[in-house]
Amino acid sequence: MQSYNVTRYFIKEAMEQNFWTILITYSAVQCFVLAPILQIGPKGNKEQKKWLAVILVLIGLLSLSFLYEYFQWYIVIPHLIWTASPLWFLVGPAIYFFSRNAIQYEVMWRWYDYLHILPFIGAIAYIGRFYLLSAGSKIATLESFYQTYGSEPDYFLYAFLGSLLIYAAYSLYLFNRYFRKVGEQHSNTLIHQMRWIRILLAGFILFFMLSLVYNFLLLYDYDYFIQADYLTYLVLSLFIQALGFAAILKPGSFFVTPVNFSQKKNDNAESREELKDLLLIVQDYMKKEKPFMNPELRLSDLSHELNIPTHKLSQVINSAAGQNFFEFVNKYRVREVKKQLQKPEYEHLSLEGIARNCGFNSSASFYRVFKQHTRMTPGQFIQEHSLQ
Repeated sequence: MQSYNVTRYFIKEAMEQNFWTILITYSAVQCFVLAPILQIGPKGNKEQKKWLAVILVLIGLLSLSFLYEYFQWYIVIPHLIWTASPLWFLVGPAIYFFSRNAIQYEVMWRWYDYLHILPFIGAIAYIGRFYLLSAGSKIATLESFYQTYGSEPDYFLYAFLGSLLIYAAYSLYLFNRYFRKVGEQHSNTLIHQMRWIRILLAGFILFFMLSLVYNFLLLYDYDYFIQADYLTYLVLSLFIQALGFAAILKPGSFFVTPVNFSQKKNDNAESREELKDLLLIVQDYMKKEKPFMNPELRLSDLSHELNIPTHKLSQVINSAAGQNFFEFVNKYRVREVKKQLQKPEYEHLSLEGIARNCGFNSSASFYRVFKQHTRMTPGQFIQEHSLQ
């Protein structure tokens, strides 16, 4: 009978939803649904998928803790009060490990990586005495906490918001570093469409910066606390779900191609003449063998084919040619497209077909790269040369 009454209580309270709580409830459920589906999919970086699933579960639990307090479920199950609060300090590290595994080859777990859980342990210690209280004392403490909230700073909240900002900012730095590095090692044009993740992270950082400022302002006016809480949980869950859905629905454009950050530049100054000679060899090979037709061509692939050390080939392209690998390879792809557009034997192919035939694996990237190199669109190029 008691179990029946408890169930009725939860159902009754859950029925008293408003617009915000409906969205948060939906988001919490989606987090728990997306996490296992993400692991089933065959495509994508396994470590990256694992950390994304961890983040989804964490956000799902934190959203449930919000609903737990909002609907006053703590009256029936008081010993769960604030048990999820320390999890806030695991979200930031999980975002960092997700980012690190996304962009680097062969990431090794190091002993000092465990230091990232110290804030989580500190949060448990900070709340520790509360966990030892009786059920009635826990309920009284929680209700007293919200009745007097705003009268003094909430250092716990400032700490976890600061933690989220630091980890998200560092993850953004890693992706910015990645997109600078990736052009030196890869020619895959799809990689440059994945910059959306930087916009997503930047938006995440901006929101939580505003949230931190807003919570400082609550010291002067507490009337809008619950609205701020709604937005915090909703935006966080939507941010994570955007990653989850992208990973499941479009794994090809979600999981970026890792790069080798440990690759060191050769500090020994090579003679300009030697670099120029090597550049002539590379250019001759590009024209005759056309390795750029491979849309997945990497610096290491070209290095192996030419029997030139990777670091030296990178120096040749960067110093002697004045371009990174991505720009260097796509210059040849654009040239080949221009040639094929003017040859009768390729008239049966569409513009996109010719682009893919020349090594472009994305129509959007093809149009962007073509205009960068020719200062005109493919359509304008066709029209101009058809009039000649």
